Amino acid sequence: GLLLVLTLVPQAQVRGVNLVPLVEVSRAIRSVLASPHPSQHPAFQYLLVQVVGNVVAFVPLGFAAAGLFSFRSPRLGAAARAVATGFGLSLSIELLQLMLATRATDVDDLIFNTTGTVLGAALLLLWTGRPRPAATVR
Repeated sequence: GLLLVLTLVPQAQVRGVNLVPLVEVSRAIRSVLASPHPSQHPAFQYLLVQVVGNVVAFVPLGFAAAGLFSFRSPRLGAAARAVATGFGLSLSIELLQLMLATRATDVDDLIFNTTGTVLGAALLLLWTGRPRPAATVR
């Protein structure tokens, strides 16, 4: 629910399409680093939302999807399916935003959302630990 609100509700921004990976993020990083007060630079907030926000938004999906898929797949297979699910959901959102006049479509969202899904799946793998070897009978 919240993910759809954050990604599909109209915003007061000009419609745009960015298909060049990391170009805007790189520009923002350079601006922030060149500023005498980086945390007060307007691009700093952009980076928080664009990078941190998009990654964090998809961590729970990666964690939950890897957990659900682990009932039917080996752990790494479940993680891979979770990442594919996160990528597919993010791609679907970006394609929907492409059709909305009040939203922007950005390939970076796809990159950072998928990164969040990877982190979520990795957290589940770390949390559940390594598989134990089968007990040997002596």
